[in-house]
This record gives sequence, C-alpha cells and structure tokens, in this order.
Amino acid sequence: METKNYWNTTRKLLLVINFESLENVHEYRDAIKAAGLNINDCMVLAIVGSKKERQMLTEIHSVTYASDKEINILGRWKNEDISKVLNEVFDTMIVFGEHVPKVKKQLKRMRAHIKVGINTSVNFLTIDLKSEQNAPRQLLNFAKTTLEKIN
Repeated sequence: METKNYWNTTRKLLLVINFESLENVHEYRDAIKAAGLNINDCMVLAIVGSKKERQMLTEIHSVTYASDKEINILGRWKNEDISKVLNEVFDTMIVFGEHVPKVKKQLKRMRAHIKVGINTSVNFLTIDLKSEQNAPRQLLNFAKTTLEKIN
C-alpha cells in the first residue's frame, strides 16, 4: 500500500524558474519526467529578462515564458500564455531561485495546494528549502524527497 504524502498526491506540478538557457529549460522538463510525473500535466514557467527575449525563444510544450516587464501598472500580465497558467490549479508549485517583487506578487496569486521554494526568499510559501545543489534534477529530487516525508 502506498503511503499518502504530498508528493504522491502531486499530478499537476508547476515549476517556476529563472530562464538561463534553452538547455536549462530542457533539463527541468527532463527532471519532471525523471521524478515520475507526466510532462503533459505539468508546466515550467520560465521568467525571462524582457518581452523581446521571450518572443525570440523557441516554443516548447509544457513551457511558458514570461517577463516581469509584461506586468502592467495594475499588476496583471499582458501575456496571454501566462493567463492560461494563472487560471489553472496545481497540486504543487515549486519556485526556484530569486525573483523580482513584481513576479513574487504574481506567484502569490497562483493556485496550488502546496507551495515550495528552493533557494528563494518568497514569503508566502508553505515550505522553504535551501540547497547547495544547482542541477535541475537534483533540486527537484530534493523537493520530492522532502515532500515524501510529509504526510
């Protein structure tokens, strides 16, 4: 019998990362698959530096690019792709790294049953973890093993 813990109840996962490279985004997607989740039910939200940079990036299934420059004066994203992500409810949201205050405010609005941060200073998280690792697979595995311990 499988024990009930936060990780075992995770089907829809949202990873929030700072965009470094397309290779890095693919590493996060591979980490999701390695963690035993269906990539089609999960989403990677990659925060890029500018709208121009976002528009130049290659579209990848299950990946949405957004820039803090696309948040209007009322605090809403001007990006249609991110609007779809905002309307979804995720089982788990994992935020990696530091983000600007405008993005943190938007992340707070995201609907997820449990919100986890790794190496971040976001204040609304359920669990805040620190890790010396920086490889996507190791970071996600760290979050997974931590959530497996919580019933």
